[in-house]
Amino acid sequence: MFDIHKLIDEDKLKYSLYVEDLKDNKIIFDINTEESVSAASMIKIFIMAEAFNQVYQNKFMLEKNVTINGENIVGGSLIRNLSSYCFSIKDLIFLMMNLSDNTATNEIIDILGMENINDFIHKHGLKETVINRKMMDFEKKKQGFDNTTSVRDIAYILKKIYYKDLIDESYCDEMMHIMSKQVDNRMMSRNIDKSNSKIYHKTGDLPNLNHDAGVVSIDNREYLFCMLTWDGIDNIYGRKVIGNISEKVYKYFNETYGK
Repeated sequence: MFDIHKLIDEDKLKYSLYVEDLKDNKIIFDINTEESVSAASMIKIFIMAEAFNQVYQNKFMLEKNVTINGENIVGGSLIRNLSSYCFSIKDLIFLMMNLSDNTATNEIIDILGMENINDFIHKHGLKETVINRKMMDFEKKKQGFDNTTSVRDIAYILKKIYYKDLIDESYCDEMMHIMSKQVDNRMMSRNIDKSNSKIYHKTGDLPNLNHDAGVVSIDNREYLFCMLTWDGIDNIYGRKVIGNISEKVYKYFNETYGK
């Protein structure tokens, strides 16, 4: 395909990468996929999955309304700028995934229970993913409690959703729909031609750390792209690297299988 090492200065960041042709189940890249790293907002994919799992188990309905206590509003949140703090659970999931709203995420964690999220993760045999704290809980992070994941675990959960094999098919379709509305296009989707493709993904970043993962559909061909970067010189370089590699992968699939 292409020499990935020519696109990355490995003195400027660390990374893991997984790319798979979802039609032929052909793995294109499989680099450092078991490396456990800080999850940032990628943990929200697993939170979403457990939310739909609990809906499937009839523990609550997506339409259930929740009023957020003003004291629970944290940084990195659109909600703090709104006049009303009442949302359906479905709206909270949407805010968590597509605007990466941390207040919405923390509310969902409270509804689901952190232990239940971890149980869901562990039941699927995911070894590097764990949720140990809420969003923006820097005190817990100072104490060594962090949320972690790996490319391998993210690829697993995204493929289960894509193949409609995680829970009920309709809920997998809903999760894909939610991920198709992602508003952060600074990484894997930045250089992809949207006129002949559709992207279902989730982003995450922290200082010197950038992640993006999802499914790209070109005509009747889909592939999975998942890249995590950390210990970078800055976020600008991390986003650029993910964007450049994603662009190369897109061009390969588009030229090979596109109309």
